[in-house]
Amino acid sequence: MIKKIRIIGVIGHPIKHSLSPVMQNAAFKAAGINYRYLPFDVKPEECFRFIRLLPRLGFTGINITVPHKETAYNSVDYLSREAKLAGAVNTIKVHNKKLYGTSTDGEGLLRSLKMDADFVVKGKSIIILGAGGAGRSIAVYLATKGAKKIIIANRTPGNALKAVALVRKASPLTIVFAIKLKDKFVRFYSNTSDLIINATSVGLNTTDTAVISHKAIRKGIIFYDLIYNPEVTSNIKEAKKGGAKTYNGLGMLLHQGAVSFEFWTGKKAPLSVMKRALQKGLREAP
Repeated sequence: MIKKIRIIGVIGHPIKHSLSPVMQNAAFKAAGINYRYLPFDVKPEECFRFIRLLPRLGFTGINITVPHKETAYNSVDYLSREAKLAGAVNTIKVHNKKLYGTSTDGEGLLRSLKMDADFVVKGKSIIILGAGGAGRSIAVYLATKGAKKIIIANRTPGNALKAVALVRKASPLTIVFAIKLKDKFVRFYSNTSDLIINATSVGLNTTDTAVISHKAIRKGIIFYDLIYNPEVTSNIKEAKKGGAKTYNGLGMLLHQGAVSFEFWTGKKAPLSVMKRALQKGLREAP
């Protein structure tokens, strides 16, 4: 008897850069389960309806990437504690025709920082560039995990203030405030910070100008770009020029993917298989 194929997907706009299908399909195969993971380019105006139709379309779950995490938050029936704290959803499970949303970004980043950069968040000062869904979710998560200070750098004040409010609500003892996303402000605070995280979408295209220049970077600081494809973004190039220790988002993708896998399947994620698939996918990416 042929087992029914369960469909998992990832939605974003654009989505062609995603390595999640390579990673998750390798994981499903290694685990011996009949799941298939497919990418879907969904325009912002189509996102809410697409998500609400997931049960009728036969999906078991999806991942959500830029720019849909806030829409996803407002599209599900139930929210996890992580999603509520972050105000964003990047993973949905379909169960009994209901949509269950969570956020795996924070835990994925936390694990990657520890394993890849040997960085422990507790007691540290962190600058986060960008205050969209990813920026807010990781700001809240890192605050609840003991970060001493969170500085939100954003071009416009609206989302930055929203992120600050979320952090204060989730972790009242964490020092948190917003600054303008400009070199001179980031540089001032990088002198007393331990980590800078790029949570903007700037850098997805090779022609993008870096979100900050090397002049904003303190020598020796850790710079973590959530973007993983291209492997070396314009942001990482500038950070290297400024003397930072740089990491791209491949480790975060791996670990948040493992959390998503376990959320959908209830099985332990085959981490080594997923890592090899990601590394191979990145080498073969155009």
